[in-house]
Amino acid sequence: LSSFQLNKRRFQDKWTYAYFAVPQGLDKVMCLICKHVNAMLKDFNIKRHYDTNHKTYDKFTGEERTGKLEQLKRGNAAQQSVFTNLTKSGEAVTQASYVVAQEITRRSKPFSDGEFLRDCILKVADIVCPEQKAKLCDISLSNDTVTRRIEDLAKNLKEQLGQRMEGLGKGAFSIALDESTDISDTAQLLIFIQTVTENFEIGEELLSLESIKDRTRGVDICGAVCRSLEAYNVKLPSMVGVTTDGAPAMVGRKAGAVSLLSEKVANSGGEKLIKYHCIIHQEALAAQTLEMKHVLIVVKTDHFLKSRGLNHRQFKTFLEQSEADFGEVIYFSAVRWLSRGATLKRFFNLRKEIREFMESKGQGLTQLSDTKWLCDLALLVDVNTCLSDLNLKLQGHGKLIYTLFDNVKLKQGVLTHFPACKALVGETDTDGEEFEHRFSDFRNHEKSINLFQNPFSCVPAEEPAEMHFELIDLQESSEARAAYCDRNLIEFYKALSPATYPALLQHAIRMVSLFGSTYICEKTFSTMAINKSKLRSRLTDSHLHDVLRIATTAMEPDIRGIVANRKQHAFVFLPALNIYSSLGNTTNKYS
Repeated sequence: LSSFQLNKRRFQDKWTYAYFAVPQGLDKVMCLICKHVNAMLKDFNIKRHYDTNHKTYDKFTGEERTGKLEQLKRGNAAQQSVFTNLTKSGEAVTQASYVVAQEITRRSKPFSDGEFLRDCILKVADIVCPEQKAKLCDISLSNDTVTRRIEDLAKNLKEQLGQRMEGLGKGAFSIALDESTDISDTAQLLIFIQTVTENFEIGEELLSLESIKDRTRGVDICGAVCRSLEAYNVKLPSMVGVTTDGAPAMVGRKAGAVSLLSEKVANSGGEKLIKYHCIIHQEALAAQTLEMKHVLIVVKTDHFLKSRGLNHRQFKTFLEQSEADFGEVIYFSAVRWLSRGATLKRFFNLRKEIREFMESKGQGLTQLSDTKWLCDLALLVDVNTCLSDLNLKLQGHGKLIYTLFDNVKLKQGVLTHFPACKALVGETDTDGEEFEHRFSDFRNHEKSINLFQNPFSCVPAEEPAEMHFELIDLQESSEARAAYCDRNLIEFYKALSPATYPALLQHAIRMVSLFGSTYICEKTFSTMAINKSKLRSRLTDSHLHDVLRIATTAMEPDIRGIVANRKQHAFVFLPALNIYSSLGNTTNKYS
């Protein structure tokens, strides 16, 4: 096109005064009077529309025409602002529904509770801010809406995890595996991943919840893990270790899931996989070896006191009248690992009251009058209390493997702290050396853990060859030694130069990525049991996955981004038409 033709295709300012027209985008023009949009930027078309529909506006001339034009412009701007405000209001309402759905999920509430929360919000608004109730009424929290919101939130978190995995670079990751059966007898395999980037940015997230409908053999579990890793395009050579609950399907030497995974990592060019049996689980198994005949007597007595309603009521009344320090005994459950120590301790504290009550029922316990038996029980209480304290110290998020191993080493000599316990264990069929046989997988890597924990105390010549000169340089650096004393371990390694200490930093990244326990899996299974219960047994596997992802994540979903990317279905057309009609009635006064 010639410059003359291009000029003719542009909006001409003179058309605004002559035909009450304004530009609409780059290639359209809109009539201010009737809001008609003309797609042709030609004087002939615009003039024809004006002459055909609005010729009566020729009566406005001079200042009167200018005033009329400004009035129409203000009306158009007001109408556009209404649409803009309605759009912003719709976005705010949608964001609010996402926030509520997120909280419903985090607190393990049914999806249908959204309607209950909406009713509560409206009743509160009646009292606190009645003028805002109309806006709050637009928040949709129906069961179906909350379900869609949860799906969108989980999808966004999954995308964020994918971006994190893409940015892993030369970092490393490890996984924690645990399997359990839900209320509908579906085997649910939890796969958590812990990633560490080159800059020591640590992330612990749910990689996937795999629902296994058939057998749960090692090959089935391995296949589920591989599918989950492939879904995020994760490179197997970056995998450092696997932590499991120690089940045969997990740790079998030939057909176990970990062995099969280790083989796949080796075939892909990765280093030998580090395998750990959950340190908390091992501690609990070791503690079970101290379960002696005293425990059987205590459990039998507790069962008598609590299994029958009459005995239970009378015993509680007896404790109140005796002004005992406690008002109840504690049931023992082998599944609840900490209940053993709590049960023994409570029984020992109430031994006098229990003896008197049992005698009144004709069920006298001669053991409670035997000083030697009571001394043995007291020793057993102290030992189990010590082990329960250790179990609690091993629990929690974000605990590095060297911290967990240090706690175990401090308590590992528990039998030497209670010399009489060795003789007491000898009277039972339990193996007194069981505690010593546990944690062998951690001891096998103790040297690597110590190198990571304190690189200044190791002997460079005894470490891997690629680290010899790096360790010598590090140990001779007073600046590095000062940083080690002043900062925590992660910050210390962050400050080291990758160019000077590449092998040492890579070793540190690998150690940081390891899971020491499956605590996060056990905690998530508790959340699963709350969400998929007898009352919510129809919760689908995909929605259960979404719920657990939102409930366990440390990331925040991008709610604004989700709202911006989805189409708004707010019906704002009718309100806008009413406003437009009122504006039209105003202009008719001047026509």
